[in-house]
Amino acid sequence: PSSSTIALRSFARRAVKRRQGRGLVMLDRHEVARLGILRNADLDAIWPLLVACPVRELGTGDLLLARGEPNDTMYLLLSGALEVRLERTPEPVARLDAGESVGELSVIDDTPASAYVLATSPSRLLAVQQEIFWLLVRSSHVFAQNLLVLLAHRIRATNSTVARTAAQKEKAERESLVDELTQLQNRRWLEETGTRLAQRLLHDGAALSLLLFDLDHFKRVNDTYGHLVGDRVLRQVAELLRFKLRPSDIGVRYGGEELLVLLPNTPLVGAQIAAERMRRYIAELHTRTEGEPLPAVTVSVGVAQLRAEEALLVAVGRADEALYRAKHAGRDRVEVAT
Repeated sequence: PSSSTIALRSFARRAVKRRQGRGLVMLDRHEVARLGILRNADLDAIWPLLVACPVRELGTGDLLLARGEPNDTMYLLLSGALEVRLERTPEPVARLDAGESVGELSVIDDTPASAYVLATSPSRLLAVQQEIFWLLVRSSHVFAQNLLVLLAHRIRATNSTVARTAAQKEKAERESLVDELTQLQNRRWLEETGTRLAQRLLHDGAALSLLLFDLDHFKRVNDTYGHLVGDRVLRQVAELLRFKLRPSDIGVRYGGEELLVLLPNTPLVGAQIAAERMRRYIAELHTRTEGEPLPAVTVSVGVAQLRAEEALLVAVGRADEALYRAKHAGRDRVEVAT
């Protein structure tokens, strides 16, 4: 035998004696053979290294690794099950069954554990410390190859998790800017994104006009037919706005029954024409409930154009003053801000 083989055998004999002297459970060869990272490996060649590794036993709920804590051991799960969590309490990001491993990244790059790992059932783990880990890498090409495959799978899983988390975050952010009832943008969108849009248009020297709609006698609809019917009417008016306006125009639920429309690249005259057109469309809208037609819905509209150096919400306030005049002039009409 080569000198390295003799050294390994001597290493193994000493490890077995230490295990026996401490009353530790001897390693089950069949159990070890089921470990994924040792698949197709020559166990006879690396057995001296494996028997030198202690077996650690965990009860249900016991913590194996703590995020941020130093770790110099790769754990091979002989039996039981583990969960990997980014925090102590939330849902796990991964579950590990018998045959899988954990902790190898800390061993490779000498960094603290990146997650919490705890047992979800009584578990037995072979603890491969850093010194023996690198001896296994040098002694078994198959172990090294299996380790590369394992790391590739972990990287792909991490990338998928990152992509899924980013998509969920984007979806949540998008939903937080949309009014649930009308599916128009909401006040938060107006104050954040809408304000930036207005500033960009002003900087480019482009016009931005506003239409502020208020449903006439909407309280009467709610009181007579109920809020569910009122919500249906509001949804249909919002759908009409989305359908009839240009793709570049942006609808916002400003509050209650008030709907705001931003018209980029549209001067005041064009906005007034658009307001009159939308007022007529809404007056012709036929809403029904349980087969019965509802009274015609009309709107009063205030129109304003964003002025140079003017804040968007100030322009909305001027449109609101014009809307107030339209209400007091008999409703179902358009008034232009001064």
